Amino acid sequence: MKSFALTAMSTAILAAASSVTHADFIDDSTFDIQLRTAHFNSNDGSDSWSQTSEGIQLNYKSGYFADIIGFDASYYGAVGLDHSGVDPYSTSYDRGQLLTKDHSGYHKLGQAFVKVKAGDQSRGVYSQIGYMRGKNGGIGGSSSRSTPSSYRGALVEGYLMDGWMVHGGYYDGIGQRTEASWDDLYTQSKEKIDYVWQVGSVYDVNNWRAEGFYLESEAYSKQFSGTLAYTFNLGHDATLMFEGMYHGARENGEKWDNLGFKEEANHYTFTTEYGNNGFTGTLIYGYTEARQDGEMGTLDDRFAYNDYGSSPSRIGYLVGNFWYDGEKVWQAEVGYDFGHMGLDGFNATVGYIYGSDMNDPSENQMEKETEVFTELVYAFADSSPLKGVSLTMQKGWGETKYANAPDVTANDLRAYIDYSISIF
Repeated sequence: MKSFALTAMSTAILAAASSVTHADFIDDSTFDIQLRTAHFNSNDGSDSWSQTSEGIQLNYKSGYFADIIGFDASYYGAVGLDHSGVDPYSTSYDRGQLLTKDHSGYHKLGQAFVKVKAGDQSRGVYSQIGYMRGKNGGIGGSSSRSTPSSYRGALVEGYLMDGWMVHGGYYDGIGQRTEASWDDLYTQSKEKIDYVWQVGSVYDVNNWRAEGFYLESEAYSKQFSGTLAYTFNLGHDATLMFEGMYHGARENGEKWDNLGFKEEANHYTFTTEYGNNGFTGTLIYGYTEARQDGEMGTLDDRFAYNDYGSSPSRIGYLVGNFWYDGEKVWQAEVGYDFGHMGLDGFNATVGYIYGSDMNDPSENQMEKETEVFTELVYAFADSSPLKGVSLTMQKGWGETKYANAPDVTANDLRAYIDYSISIF
């Protein structure tokens, strides 16, 4: 009888504890819908194309059972609204721009991973394994199309103190941003890359910011990057930031097939940024080394041919490359947050970029490239009936000049209507 009573008491205690952990798991869960209407229009002076799509994400994030383990999942899909011309991605890569390679819509499992944590972001460990979006270092992925790209693998983050995080990851597959399939990583010649791994760190404390990562893809490439920045507080909401960044890439074995450069590439940027009451002014100098045999080389930051690259460089907008071998680049940018004038949610950016001195061994002899860029963003306030809606317009006008060929002008337009709906 005593044994039965103890068993009953233990069962009751476990049931009560289970109900609490179940409550945390359920009560902390969220589900949201994200809709994106995207429109791309590109014209290089001789050919033009445009594409419009409607993308959708269904994102579920669980709470943590026993404050330790949970599960997240996402559905991604897109339907075509309009298409004209020839999307160059569909002829150069195994993917399209907003729609699939054959300009069709798609649907797929975008994310599905188990997450485990101990502690919190002041001191603790977080990990996830499964199908997930890239989030650290050189595994950043892409979120500029109808739906994001994803990777198959595992990651871990260690929070050593407030503002200091170290991370690592191992991945062996990719869900391309405009294709329904999950694919192996591969080279230009379609040779499989078995895996890619990465370690890195982020430190952001007391006006100092330092970031770095080291990445290797099996028998193909390796990359390493470091960024160091310090922000001075000048008073009256004014700040002055100085930043230096280096990104290097190297061949890593017999599968390397000269993706952009022959054996190694180096890219440097130096940034000064002044901010004051919603105004931001930025000046950047960049330089690239990326030798290639018989043609002009470029830093290609992809660790696989069907990846997207994730350099921390601030250089570049929509039209030009600006990472050619020998190229010296100046980039100037002005931004303003109109919330300081009572127009909350409205931001504008205008930029100009100039690149020259590239090493072009071809007959055409590229001499320089320039681009003017503008971006307008408006997010409706939480008090508005259109809460959750944001509008973005990006436009770039570029020109490339050659010594022995006609100059080429091009312009690109990207426009987005994003709508986020929280279900619970």
